[in-house]
Amino acid sequence: MSTSKIGARNLSRRGFLKSAAAGAGALGISSLGSAGWAQSGSLRVYANSSYRNGYQPAVQRFMQQFPDLNVRAEFAATDQIQTTTRVQLTSRTAPDIITVWPGNGNPLAVQQIAPAGFLQDLSGQPFTKSVPKAFHDVYLSGGKPYFFAPFISMIGAFANLRVMNELKLSQPKTWSEFLDLCQKIKDAGKVPIALGNGTPWVTQLINYALVPTTVYKKNPRFAEDMLEGKATFATSDGWREAMTKYLELNRRGFFNPNPNGTSYDEALQMVASGKAAMSILTSPSALALLNFAGHRDFEVWPIPGNDSPDETQIPMSLANGLGVNAATRNKEAALAFLNFLSQPKEMQELGRVLETPVLAEGVEPSPIFAKMMPYVGDKGVLFMDNKWPNARVQQTHFSGVQEMLNGSATPEDVLRRMDQAFQAR
Repeated sequence: MSTSKIGARNLSRRGFLKSAAAGAGALGISSLGSAGWAQSGSLRVYANSSYRNGYQPAVQRFMQQFPDLNVRAEFAATDQIQTTTRVQLTSRTAPDIITVWPGNGNPLAVQQIAPAGFLQDLSGQPFTKSVPKAFHDVYLSGGKPYFFAPFISMIGAFANLRVMNELKLSQPKTWSEFLDLCQKIKDAGKVPIALGNGTPWVTQLINYALVPTTVYKKNPRFAEDMLEGKATFATSDGWREAMTKYLELNRRGFFNPNPNGTSYDEALQMVASGKAAMSILTSPSALALLNFAGHRDFEVWPIPGNDSPDETQIPMSLANGLGVNAATRNKEAALAFLNFLSQPKEMQELGRVLETPVLAEGVEPSPIFAKMMPYVGDKGVLFMDNKWPNARVQQTHFSGVQEMLNGSATPEDVLRRMDQAFQAR
């Protein structure tokens, strides 16, 4: 099993994107299977609401090409998708195309649902070649591809530059500088970090932003060591350090009041309005934030995990993508839609409209990611849950962070419970 560190193969950002483009660049209209399948009937797509502005117009363009085929796209937030789709798959009522995550760490992760027979094997589809080998450990299940993965996701501090410029503040390069920055923002009467832990998946992001530096810089094989029984959360000084730093931010009043009762959307709106200076989020959050703000004066910054700037690393992964329900009655149309989305022109449009990095060479990411992109490649570490053996670890992490912030659990308590969940496989 290869290391979790993206840079284990000394993969630069340029090489990373070139390897992605090698498969995608060859796609053409012939890959849509324009002959040999019934270009009629209906198709249901269930996608993450973060991608609505990209997928919805693409659905319309696809139907213009195949006017006898009716495609209905539905969108929902992450927590709703993960809850409803898993139930629908079991009852065989799921949409034809569903949202799938990489790895093994949540209820719709590919290595959770492909072995259960819920996903169509996509071996041989041209778009599967666009995923760099550095991601194959979490993209494939049993050595086979099962979903279309067009986006890269990163976690960083989304900073409102209007607030930063007003307060004459700039990007921190060390943990001490980050704390000083937060204190100055607080002293100016603004919330340093908007935190929407009332939306469960948000709870994990601050830890995820820190552990690439506090854990994986010292041991790039930490994920593999855990799977092999050589390491645990509870004995990891780096995980304990990350959680302790999370609590320090809370103790010093750097979050909004009642973060456990604040939703993701509410946190976004706080940063967009300038009430808060930052929020630590995934890259697909960019579009919603810009829409709330009505301006583009934002940057995304790596979170320094210690006081050695050269050691800073970022968490990154494939973002959620789209897989074909194995029980669909219109497999050919579903495959044609995914191949349509993967055409270079469509990928360029997705990247432009959604303000998020895509796996395609020649598509420049939104300028707000300029401070993050130098870390793509040899300073990137796969999202922690991608290699966890079951979805219970992530759920335990969610609830544990909420309990830490309300004072009912310590980092040691949470890490022990995460170990118990990890070992229950």
